[in-house]
Amino acid sequence: MWLERHRFQTRVQVDAREGLTNRNGQRRRSNKVHKWAIMTKGLGAYWYSPFREPRAALSQLRRRPCAWLIMTAEGGRPLTNFGDELSALALTELCGRPVKWASLRRAEIFAIGSILERYAKASATGLILGSGLRGEKSAPSNIDRRNVLAVRGPLTRRALSLPENIPLGDPGLVVRSAYATEKRIRKGTLVIPHYTVYASVSGRWILRRLRAEGMTVLPPSVAPKRVLACIAGARHVATSSLHGLVVSDGLGTPATLIEFGISNEPHFKYRDYLLSLGVDDEMVVAVDQFMEDATRKTLEDHANHRKSRIAGRVDDIVSDLYKASAPLRN
Repeated sequence: MWLERHRFQTRVQVDAREGLTNRNGQRRRSNKVHKWAIMTKGLGAYWYSPFREPRAALSQLRRRPCAWLIMTAEGGRPLTNFGDELSALALTELCGRPVKWASLRRAEIFAIGSILERYAKASATGLILGSGLRGEKSAPSNIDRRNVLAVRGPLTRRALSLPENIPLGDPGLVVRSAYATEKRIRKGTLVIPHYTVYASVSGRWILRRLRAEGMTVLPPSVAPKRVLACIAGARHVATSSLHGLVVSDGLGTPATLIEFGISNEPHFKYRDYLLSLGVDDEMVVAVDQFMEDATRKTLEDHANHRKSRIAGRVDDIVSDLYKASAPLRN
């Protein structure tokens, strides 16, 4: 069960009397009904979700209709991204409170995703726990540093002129402490493309080739728990999605960052995250090279080495995020 240990319950005794007499004219006995009520206050959190934001949905459907149709046909959910949707699970783990999506202006907390430009544009006032920027040039100047509990990486921290003692880390790494993987048998190569790969004919052709090579291709719009299970059960993950890399690192699955040559996602956010791990020399591989058997074996060995190299830092980041989220547990 997910995160049941964080729920706070109290027993409420209700003395219910349904009437003075029954059908036979006899006095009814007083019945004591015991109910369990969960008294935990919910937490309103924002994450990018076109499914819940009409304007974002319209934009996505205008720009990439084929991508969403194909991902949905392959088992994905309409207009959602597993990494963003993981916010609810990660925040519940960190804060011990049930989490629900809230709009930019109503949200109490902002966590996973490159959403700080949206935060600033909406003049949001919620707390920030591990969010990042999309680029240095787009860094806003109207974010109140008193609302910042943690940011994703050092590039975001520097761009926002935040003090050096602000903790770093993507909250998606918290899956390490929330999802048991010890007893899983890992096998096969799992490919998690950025959703924009599905928007181009060449991208979809490459995905078909990867499947023909015996690899599993998982659309990034599937439910978070399914993605966690697939990553936890994979021997090696190849991904062009930052969320895919973060969750792989959190679950201790060897991962390789691949490039399809299609997405125009900013390199800033990838480097921001990698630098939070102390990695300044990440290997990014063209997908054509990855499909070569000999190269793929070398990359898998490199990914295993990378996993060992960052394991301690991931533990430190998760610990820092738990400490940073303390105000949300009160």
